[in-house]
Formats: sequence, structure tokens, C-alpha cells
Amino acid sequence: MGIVVVKEKTLSWGTKQPSRYEKSVNLGTHIQFEVNFETPGYLLLIQRDTSGQIWCFCPSCFAPQSKLETGKTSLPQEGSPMTAFPMEGTPGKEQVLAVLTQKEPNLQWLPQGNEDALELVEYHLTQLIEFVKQTENSQVLYTEYTVTQPGAPQ
Repeated sequence: MGIVVVKEKTLSWGTKQPSRYEKSVNLGTHIQFEVNFETPGYLLLIQRDTSGQIWCFCPSCFAPQSKLETGKTSLPQEGSPMTAFPMEGTPGKEQVLAVLTQKEPNLQWLPQGNEDALELVEYHLTQLIEFVKQTENSQVLYTEYTVTQPGAPQ
């Protein structure tokens, strides 16, 4: 699991640079999240940005299909309002958590596939932890990367 840098030239899905998963990206760069699963299941994708805000990107309008088959999937998914996420904000570390479960999450606060990404608070995170603890065969994947100013050493 990781992020891939995307060069947006048109409204197409873009062209990936040769490096597979980046550990450092510049502000203003466009990225996609990429996850490769060996088993099918339901995906929850949670991101903590450099300001400390925590967001649920899957499910949301950026990833309306949370039930995924095996293999590689990229977010935003095809048909979302954007083809890549622009790196905005301030330099620092961003963290991504992917949770894959065999059972459909029954968390009442989860966004629907047509809703904006939801900013999570402690209550949401506590319920998510409890759900994962109680769910058999769940997988949790983690990655982080550094957001830098353009021209800064990487």
C-alpha cells in the first residue's frame, strides 16, 4: 500500500511516474492512494493530514465502491469527482490506514458512496477500533509519507 504520484495532463487518469510508492511528495503534486489486496472485502481508508485532521476517504464520493475484489485498487476511484488528490496544506507527515474486513462495516457514521469525505473525531475512531477488534479476519495496513515544499530536499 502506498501513494503514487500522478501527472495530470488531461481529464484522464494520468500517468504514473516510474517510482512505485513515494515516501516524500511536494505540495502541489497530485497523488492517488493504491492498495493491493490478496482477499476480497470491504475497505475503509482513513488519512491523517499534516494538520492532524483525520478523514474517511473510503467510503465517500472519492471511493464509492467500498466492496473490493482481490488485486490492486486506486483511490480516487473511477467516476469520482476528481482523478487525483492535490497535495495541499502545510509540509509534514501524512498517515494512511487501510482496513479490510470480510464483514460489511456497520458503523452508522460511515459516509455513503456519494457523500464528501468525513472528518473523524475521537468517537468515530473509538467505534472503528472496537469494530476491528470484534471482526474476524480483518487486515490493517499502514503507510506514511512526508509532504514537502517544492524545491526542498527530499
